[in-house]
Amino acid sequence: MSFLAHAKSADSVGYVARYETKILAAQRAIAELPGDDWYADLLEIIHRPGWTSIAEGLFFEALVDTINARAEELLDLHKRLKAASMAVQRY
Repeated sequence: MSFLAHAKSADSVGYVARYETKILAAQRAIAELPGDDWYADLLEIIHRPGWTSIAEGLFFEALVDTINARAEELLDLHKRLKAASMAVQRY
């Protein structure tokens, strides 16, 4: 094995460990997002009479729109990351 091949192999072990740490951190971060109960509670809150003013409602709606947009982007990034990872597999 040449020195360059050996160095690359040793480096890849470090990269793999670093990537694994980052993947597991992403998995934990996603797992901490609110679940169905949180959304059910929020739906209950917004149905309360006099819950908000028009201005507050507009702000609330903007936040929900932003959450939806980021969730769609995150889903797309997950799909693209998997596809890119599969595209560079070695056989």
